[in-house]
Amino acid sequence: AAHLTDNQAAITDIGKMLGELLALIASGDVKLLKQEQVGIDGVIDAFQRLSERHVCGKIVAQIGMQ
Repeated sequence: AAHLTDNQAAITDIGKMLGELLALIASGDVKLLKQEQVGIDGVIDAFQRLSERHVCGKIVAQIGMQ
């Protein structure tokens, strides 16, 4: 929203917050969720596991050419 309204103060604040978040991640104070990557052939299984709440973290579907 800050970018859409061209609110420079808000855009600056977002930049500062992102820098602080990246520093916390780099220091290990914030842990990222686990991530699993599946190909197009694994999407159905991934959706099934998501619907059964058997997933901790995020599933990313790699679709298309690499």
